[in-house]
Amino acid sequence: MKYFIKTYGCQMNKSDSEKIAGAFKVKGYTKAKSLNEANVVVI
Repeated sequence: MKYFIKTYGCQMNKSDSEKIAGAFKVKGYTKAKSLNEANVVVI
């Protein structure tokens, strides 16, 4: 499975996105290069 995260806003949002990405990686997900190839999208 692949995930894609799009972050808007302040530094706290970026930090939250990094935490979410870490959780996906622990579960074995890989980062998608684009929205279109992702199975899961977080905005």
